[in-house]
Amino acid sequence: MAKLLTAESSEAGLRREWDVKRLVASLAVAGRGNGFSPSEREPLVRTCAKAYRERMRTLAATGELDVWYAHTAIDDALEASVDPKYPSRRAGGSDTR
Repeated sequence: MAKLLTAESSEAGLRREWDVKRLVASLAVAGRGNGFSPSEREPLVRTCAKAYRERMRTLAATGELDVWYAHTAIDDALEASVDPKYPSRRAGGSDTR
């Protein structure tokens, strides 16, 4: 039984690792597609990965039912952090890939 639990834990860890890799890769691709330079994308991707790690660490110390009902509200914080110049970048900005 211990081997089974270890295998399940390892598999769950690999799924989470894959999830965060897909998340940050998607963010990098979206940033590139919207005209963000590599130097602009890097801190965004790193901040996203750090936030994911911190949230998973918090949820790991929480009971299963609390995790099930947990919500991560980012809309207000995200909206407040967006620089108004970025929405127009795709139409007129140059992409430095």
